[in-house]
Amino acid sequence: MVNGAWVCFSGQTSDREYHRQFNFAVLGLPLTVLMDMDYTVGGSLVSRRFVGGSANRRRFFGGHQLGAGTTRGERFRGVHPELVAAERRFSSAVDSGFDHITELGGGFAINGDIPETGIVNIAILVAGLVYLLGPILSESMAAREKEITTDIADAIAKFEEATARLAEAEKSQAQADQVVAEINASISKDQAEYEANMKAAAQATMERQAAAADRALEEMKSGAEQRVENFIQSAAVSRGLAEMANLKPDQQKKFMDNAISSL
Repeated sequence: MVNGAWVCFSGQTSDREYHRQFNFAVLGLPLTVLMDMDYTVGGSLVSRRFVGGSANRRRFFGGHQLGAGTTRGERFRGVHPELVAAERRFSSAVDSGFDHITELGGGFAINGDIPETGIVNIAILVAGLVYLLGPILSESMAAREKEITTDIADAIAKFEEATARLAEAEKSQAQADQVVAEINASISKDQAEYEANMKAAAQATMERQAAAADRALEEMKSGAEQRVENFIQSAAVSRGLAEMANLKPDQQKKFMDNAISSL
């Protein structure tokens, strides 16, 4: 398959029309030009093809190849003169660089002349490049494959090492969590024991203080009662002595009789 651009060149003389269409077809390095020319002369269609390249030019007329030495007059002998003039104008346009050619759009064409297309040279070039560069590319690919394999092995080793370290870290974390839990339990236990001891000590202190207060109160009560009794006795003695000193003789006698009778 050959890539190219379809263009055309057309004109008109009285009732006769001529149409030129060609394709630049490039396959490899050589440039191949394919031109299809359709002529309408008095209602009759006449076709002509021109194939040219950098190394060879062949001319076709009516589907038959014409020799390179065939002149334009010989090639168009028996053809209408206006058709020959149209061909001359088209040839002049081709020689001047296709100044009046109009692009029609993209297209495809196949050049069947294999030697002219250079496909053999391209195939030889590709085969030579494959033959020459094959060992180098194979060696390079082998070295690259070895490097990739080494990198993969290193990555796997690092991954396994990281996994082992992660497992060890998780184990250490579990042990640390267990130690922290034990410490928290010990702290809670000590705190509970301390609170219980503090409560017991406070209760014992309060009980001792209450007992001491009760004893002090009893002692104070006993002392007060003793003092009151002593006071009463002392007051009674003093009053009795005072009254006895003021008794009349008959009262003194009566008091003495009562005292003796009480004994």
